Amino acid sequence: AETLYSKKTPNHSGYDKDLFTLIKEIETPREWLPELASFCEKRGIVFFATPFDMRAVDELDEVSPLFKIASFEIVDLPLLRYVASKGKPMIISTGLANMEEIEDAFLVCREEGNEQIVFLQCASMYPSPPTIMNLRSMETIRRAFGVPTGLSDHTRGIHISVAAAAMGASVIEKHFTLDRTMEGPDHPFAIEPDELKEMVRQIRDVESAMGDGRKLGPSKEEMEFYEKARRSIHAAVDIPAGTVITEEILAVKRPGYGIR
Repeated sequence: AETLYSKKTPNHSGYDKDLFTLIKEIETPREWLPELASFCEKRGIVFFATPFDMRAVDELDEVSPLFKIASFEIVDLPLLRYVASKGKPMIISTGLANMEEIEDAFLVCREEGNEQIVFLQCASMYPSPPTIMNLRSMETIRRAFGVPTGLSDHTRGIHISVAAAAMGASVIEKHFTLDRTMEGPDHPFAIEPDELKEMVRQIRDVESAMGDGRKLGPSKEEMEFYEKARRSIHAAVDIPAGTVITEEILAVKRPGYGIR
């Protein structure tokens, strides 16, 4: 908290405490980092976190394969430059930022030889109403800088994140809690374990449904319908041998076993 907020920072609407006190109460002790990283490694989880000062960058560099940059830090170019100099991937949230500020952040990282960047579209409200999420900006940023994009989602529920996945998001960030009734600023709009599981399931379904964009006719799973539900040419009446075939004695109907 000491390196993030002035003790004279005024109260923010929606919070009973001043922001310095609030952050001080919920900050992660630095000495926890190695233990948390070890715990994650044993369970196949990639551990990373958000640094808010140079010392934190160095401490995370020892235990993490990548860095997350919070939306409010995207304009802290010295911090971004130092993180980029570590040569590790960076996930950068873009809440409140315009395209010029995003470009400044990108160029600073590139000057350090680091273009391993994912930009996350983000609306900096907690929770965020769907009307300000602007999911299409993911594509705008992707086209502008040629890097993957994703979504930092502070809306209630999981549907906006699933929609982002359908629109090509490479990364989804979502606040997570064991219980929304717990005390703290983020719990009320975070998702609980069952919701996280369902969100992942739905996103995996969306990913598998995207396909490669080619239209090549029926899949092998569709062949029965292709044969039985498509129409083909059938005889409308009994046709004696030698009869000249005309349209009047034919019918086009299902299944597709007739002449196509």
